Amino acid sequence: MNHIPTYLKEHATFIAENDFLELKIEPKLPHDWFEIFYSGDLIYLENDCLITNEKLAEPILIIAKSHDSNEEIVLFDGALYGYDNMFCYEHDPLFVKNRSLKKYPSEKVRTIELAVGLGIDYESEKEDYSFDSEGNVVLIDDRRVAWEDVKRDGFDFLQIKIITEENQVYEIMSEELS
Repeated sequence: MNHIPTYLKEHATFIAENDFLELKIEPKLPHDWFEIFYSGDLIYLENDCLITNEKLAEPILIIAKSHDSNEEIVLFDGALYGYDNMFCYEHDPLFVKNRSLKKYPSEKVRTIELAVGLGIDYESEKEDYSFDSEGNVVLIDDRRVAWEDVKRDGFDFLQIKIITEENQVYEIMSEELS
């Protein structure tokens, strides 16, 4: 349970940890629901509509916005999270700052399920990372992140599914991130 990504720890409920860390996010208010907003491209596959970014010029951003409380929850920010985004890909700060969000085409979302891949053995490769004088890991974009946070946010896979008010399940993202 201590592997929940840092940006989700206030919103996600731990379900299980098997091959993936399984998490769930639900609205805080009983009759509330989410709308999903994203930057990127949509690809239609069977019943699913996946958010992706073929161009890699603009990293994906996916946000769930509560209808009643207007609370916004970042589900994924490709400029900040995932192994490749933390250690391999440099993103143009201008693109990151100016990403425009579009509403995802879905009914009222009651539940969001996430499967987070934690397949990187950070401890055995610790000597391969650069650390600053305070013991923080230096990321490719020069951010400084605590070692324990790197292990939580540097995941190698992320799948996001939404469940609508009518109990329809749709996969909206499935990305290898390492």
